[in-house]
Amino acid sequence: MAAWVGARRLVSTSAVLGRKINPYSPTPRPWPILPHDAVAQVNTPEQKMLKEKEKGSWKDLTIEEKKAIYRMTFPLTIAEINASNGEWKYVLGGVMCAISVGIFFSVITKQYFGPQPPYTYTKEWQELDKKARIPPTVIG
Repeated sequence: MAAWVGARRLVSTSAVLGRKINPYSPTPRPWPILPHDAVAQVNTPEQKMLKEKEKGSWKDLTIEEKKAIYRMTFPLTIAEINASNGEWKYVLGGVMCAISVGIFFSVITKQYFGPQPPYTYTKEWQELDKKARIPPTVIG
């Protein structure tokens, strides 16, 4: 069984239950920083050449070649993964719009479609209530 998010398979429930994950399986992993395959994807001739050089001695490789091999396996660094992409601005804007629309409709509903105030709020009722609350004077 697998957990799904939208149309993508997120993680196998066997991984959630504590079973071992096969590192050579083509299924997506629950962590984004590891390579998707056991071996990095080789697409261009330069990458194929670096992959062949990688099989030899690493002392013969330059620092740039080592960085290129690392980038083939791990396309993003931790800092690049954790970097903000500005999505929070759209989420905050959407939440504010939803709140303002809700407030607008509640005010309009109360003002035009709300129930009438009780009759005890009228001036006539309040004056009669004041007269009824005045204690009767004792005529002597």
